[in-house]
Amino acid sequence: MAQTHLFVDTNVFLEFYSSTKESLGQLKDLSEHLTADGICLHLPEQVLDELWRNRETRLKTAADNFKKESHPGGIPQHMLEYPQASEYRTAVEAATRARNAMINQAATDASNNALPADIVLQDLIDKAELYLDDEQIFVRAVKRMQKGSPPGKPDSVGDQYNWEVLLSRVPDGDLHIVSNDGDYVSALNTGRPHPSLEVEWKQSKNGKLHVYKGVKPFLDRYLADAEEARGQPAAEPAASPPEPVQAHGVMLEVAAAATPVTAPSAEKEAAIEALVTSPTFRATHEAIAKLEQLRPTINRTEAERLLEAAIDNSQIALIASDDDVYAFFSALLEEHLDIDAGLWNAAAEVFGLSTDDSDNFHP
Repeated sequence: MAQTHLFVDTNVFLEFYSSTKESLGQLKDLSEHLTADGICLHLPEQVLDELWRNRETRLKTAADNFKKESHPGGIPQHMLEYPQASEYRTAVEAATRARNAMINQAATDASNNALPADIVLQDLIDKAELYLDDEQIFVRAVKRMQKGSPPGKPDSVGDQYNWEVLLSRVPDGDLHIVSNDGDYVSALNTGRPHPSLEVEWKQSKNGKLHVYKGVKPFLDRYLADAEEARGQPAAEPAASPPEPVQAHGVMLEVAAAATPVTAPSAEKEAAIEALVTSPTFRATHEAIAKLEQLRPTINRTEAERLLEAAIDNSQIALIASDDDVYAFFSALLEEHLDIDAGLWNAAAEVFGLSTDDSDNFHP
């Protein structure tokens, strides 16, 4: 398996200093895979500058919010005589002391760069491919900002600079981006990259962009790919899928409709079953290739079965952004607006399709 190239945005690293939803175990797992034949983490110095610049603010906000959390100390009058009332007061007092001790210890460790997050991030930095600031790249980034080109905000050059570094330094091929602020994703289809960045990367690096909202979804996809590469022989090259097109109304990207065919029920049932029960990414791609030709014959019940599989089967969901998988299911969603609205919206979310205005196009 070829080395996988990864960029993690500053906002993702900062989450590990403040969010209660992110586990440092994710970063530790990532660090274990930063090897010559595993993952290469590309790290512009700009990312580190932003990280250290915003770290203390994140820590202070997290500590302040934690301190504001109130312990339910008031015991109702009719419970005061229970023997557990004294135990309860003691537990609340102990919890308050423990919280204050943690806040004080964290402040000391933060000053010494000794927080658990500091230690794990330093390990990542030591293993990453670090790119020092480059004046020529910065000039290109400023021009990019002035033109209003993505990624990033119009009043900041940081994201534009990081993107120009990636264009300049990452080898040709695919790039995986982990970011949670939306700068790198499509405004309409949030499971896919920003269309202009996708085109630019393909033209400049002859590869694809893949985007994720967190470290865990990326690792899940990476580990599944690695497992399949170890357990399966190389697949025959698949036929190139049709170029995605911008659809109107529901704002979907769909492949061109196949020529209508009449499929024997046994053949169609076998193809559907193969996709629903797909055990590997390779099997998913093979099943999609067969079903794409049969798509015009798929009825509502069959469409619901396939969409449920896209939600439940990780061998479909983890490659939802792959061109053939995305094109097939987005077309299926557009062609079957009559299915259950809850199922439609759940499947649309898997493929990063906007459901904010679903009432406008769903019966």
